[in-house]
Amino acid sequence: IAAKTLGDIGDTRATEPLCQLVTKDKSSVVRHHAAVALGGIGDPLAAAALVQAMKDKDAKVRKAAEKALKKIKVSEVTPEGSSEEASYV
Repeated sequence: IAAKTLGDIGDTRATEPLCQLVTKDKSSVVRHHAAVALGGIGDPLAAAALVQAMKDKDAKVRKAAEKALKKIKVSEVTPEGSSEEASYV
């Protein structure tokens, strides 16, 4: 599938289209592969879409989104899904 190839390549230009797929595609198979690909790319800009995908009705999509988020180097993901550095006082 094309999404897997994009994840293997790791090109961040694919982040936005994959974010659209992971959150809006009708097929759970496509959403799953998009989540896996986003994890392969590792772009922090995908965090918000992956957080949303963790609420997907399909368990495989939720699990793939969770794994993808673990691969992305984001210090903290806020409830809104934006990434920001955690600060401690």
